[in-house]
Amino acid sequence: RAVLPLLVRTEQVGLACDPDHLHDLTRTFTDEYAAICRRLRRLVGQAVDPVSPKQVSELLYGRLRIDPPGRMGKAGYYSTEDKYLKARRDRHPAVGLVIDGRHIDKLRGTYSEKLPHLLRQAADGTWRYHPDWRYTRTGTGRLAEAIIVLIPKHTRRGLLIRTAFYATVGHRLLAGDLSQIE
Repeated sequence: RAVLPLLVRTEQVGLACDPDHLHDLTRTFTDEYAAICRRLRRLVGQAVDPVSPKQVSELLYGRLRIDPPGRMGKAGYYSTEDKYLKARRDRHPAVGLVIDGRHIDKLRGTYSEKLPHLLRQAADGTWRYHPDWRYTRTGTGRLAEAIIVLIPKHTRRGLLIRTAFYATVGHRLLAGDLSQIE
C-alpha cells in the first residue's frame, strides 16, 4: 500500500530524462549496427540484414549449412528466433553478429528513437517521461509498464539507455527489482 502513492506521483510528475543523450545513443547504435553489417558482409561475402528473418535463414541454414531448427515455416524459411540462434551461436561467427545486430536494432527502435517522442517538457524545463504503471491491470498484481521495466539492465547498451534517466535536485532515483518486491 505504501508504494501506491509513490507510483501515482511518479505518473503525475514523470521521470526526468535527457533527450539529447537518447539522440546521441541513436547515432551510436546506428553506427554500431552499420559496423556489424559490414563485418557480416566481409565474413560471409554478401550483404545480410540481421533483422531480416528470410535473409538470415537463407544465410545460416542454406549457405552456411548450419542445422536448421525443426521444419520450414509457412513463409518458406526456417525460424531465426533468438532462442534458435543462441543455441547455434558456436557454429559460426555470423550467428553472433546477427544476434548482436538484432539487439542493437531493438534497443535503437524501442528506446533511443522512441523515448524522445514520449517526453513532455515540465514547468522547470526538464523533459519527463510519464509512465503508466498499470498496477491494477495485471492478474498477478505485478507492475507492468511498456517502456521502463523492459530496458535491459544486464547489458552495457541497456545501462547506457538507463543513464538517460536522472534524479533532479533534491530527489533520488530508485531502481528496484520488481520480482523481489512483495
